Amino acid sequence: MDAPVTKKKLGLKERHIAMTRDLAWDTTYQPMDKVFPFDKYEGIKIHDWDKWEDPFRLTMDAYWKYQGEKEKKLYAVIEAFAQNNGQLGISDARYVNAIKIFFQAVTPIEYLAHRGFAHVGRHFTGAGARVAAQMQSIDELRHCQTETHALSHYNKYFNGLHQAPHMFDRVWYLSVPKSFFEDASTAGPFEFSPP
Repeated sequence: MDAPVTKKKLGLKERHIAMTRDLAWDTTYQPMDKVFPFDKYEGIKIHDWDKWEDPFRLTMDAYWKYQGEKEKKLYAVIEAFAQNNGQLGISDARYVNAIKIFFQAVTPIEYLAHRGFAHVGRHFTGAGARVAAQMQSIDELRHCQTETHALSHYNKYFNGLHQAPHMFDRVWYLSVPKSFFEDASTAGPFEFSPP
């Protein structure tokens, strides 16, 4: 009688390779250069994408587990704040005005960063870099959604939180970060990518 075959559990590095690089394939209906035109857009040539290592080696299941634990804590605090009418304890109106500035400035920038990383993830030929950029895109979108949800309680009681996208296009002090992220998110994948 043969002994049952046991499968060896993959280590973190091997698992990451299986969940990223093993998802890559060469195109057959169109040339790779036509499918990934921005890959050489800025004159940068990557000779061996397999040498690129993601320092985080994060997989989707690990990401959602980790973020789920963080969000349980955050939403518990938000819920306790709302149930106890925390907005009534604000003694300085400047705090609410700072929240308005943050919401009008940072939240739309998080969304632009999400779009930029999604663009990068679509246009890198290397599967490892493509998956890492998509993971970062998801994370930036989650930041935008979390900030919107966290500040939604204030919107019930204070004016000025309901028009963040409208204000993002019209408030002078947001012109510098807005200009930077709009330019970066429409750049080529190498120019957008952080060093």
